[in-house]
Amino acid sequence: MLAIKVSYNMVTTIQIKEDVKTALDGMKMFERETYNDVLERLLEDTRESWMRRQKKIFKRQ
Repeated sequence: MLAIKVSYNMVTTIQIKEDVKTALDGMKMFERETYNDVLERLLEDTRESWMRRQKKIFKRQ
């Protein structure tokens, strides 16, 4: 028996200000990198930083 799981990546459009787009353009690792990849990298960095801060706060208590 073979089970196949199909996953669809939904795509959506967001509105951002021109200065935000310019900032995202400056964060690209390479010219054709997608904004999605840039945002995922920023989110990952933010999550890691948040987790470190939470651990420090928890240790102080």
